[in-house]
Amino acid sequence: MPVRPLSLAFRAALIAALATLFYARTIDFAFAYDDDLVVLRNPAVTGHAWGAIATAPYHQGPDVRTPSGLYRPLTLWSLAANHVLSADRPWSYHLANVLLHAAAAALVLVCGEAVGLSALAATAGAAVFAIHPVHVEAVANVSGRAELLATLGFLGSFLAFARSPDSSPRAGSAPQHLPPRRTRSRSSPSPRPGRRCVRWRRDLPDAGASHP
Repeated sequence: MPVRPLSLAFRAALIAALATLFYARTIDFAFAYDDDLVVLRNPAVTGHAWGAIATAPYHQGPDVRTPSGLYRPLTLWSLAANHVLSADRPWSYHLANVLLHAAAAALVLVCGEAVGLSALAATAGAAVFAIHPVHVEAVANVSGRAELLATLGFLGSFLAFARSPDSSPRAGSAPQHLPPRRTRSRSSPSPRPGRRCVRWRRDLPDAGASHP
């Protein structure tokens, strides 16, 4: 009896579960490094200033000495929602980061198959993405929320492009961004490479000749 291949949705769920399981221990972590400045001492987050966040800078508060100029309203909105849920307790912030990373890992799988990778190759690549240690800083630190959201935004836009009907050129048509191919007239054939070498060598001075 032939074995039916696993569906894309089922494999995406497995990848998301793998990423969640691998980073689940971070849910018990405390705030660290920039988390205190971005969350606990950020009046837009702790004050749930939903409307003001739309025009507020990312780093703000009395402890910010030099304005960074960063504008990340979606990140601040998500952190403010976490503050509504758990106030100064960090578990909900870390849980949100883990779930965002799990969603990104599942999107890597879907994007891989959207560009033509086999089911095995796309699944293997997504699994490596899910457990790769390069993501530790973004997932384990609450302040890494911006990187996770940016990753989701990029993967979502890439998937939309890959699935759009205009993403691949039609059969027999040249891509629009390439210049037209030049054709050489039969009446003026290009010289042979051998003739070019002979002419070039004739123009060179004799190696044994003396020069003033």
